[in-house]
Amino acid sequence: MTATWKQWLTTFGALAEDLSTLPTTACPNCGAKALSVAFYGPANWDAASGFLWCDTCLQGVSGCRMAVPPDAEVIPLGTPLEDWPVAMPDFTLVRPTEADFED
Repeated sequence: MTATWKQWLTTFGALAEDLSTLPTTACPNCGAKALSVAFYGPANWDAASGFLWCDTCLQGVSGCRMAVPPDAEVIPLGTPLEDWPVAMPDFTLVRPTEADFED
C-alpha cells in the first residue's frame, strides 16, 4: 500500500520537532530508514520550503513556508541544486487526495 500525503506530513511534522530522529525514522511508504530532509529559503528567516523524501522508494513531500527546526541547515535561496549539501534525487511528490481530508 502506498503511504498517503497525510501520513507523509505526519512523519515530516514529527521530524521537524526533532531532526535527531531522522536516522531511525522509517519511511511511511516503504519502511526503510532512508529518509532525507532539506530546507531551502532566505537567510535569517524562521520559515523555508521543506522537502522530505526516501532514498529507497523515491517518494516524498514538500511544504512551503514551514517552520525550520532550530538545528536545521537552511540552504540559501539561489544555491544551485548541484551545490546543495544534500543530494536531492528526482523523487515522486506525494500529493493530497480527498481522502486525506476526511475524518
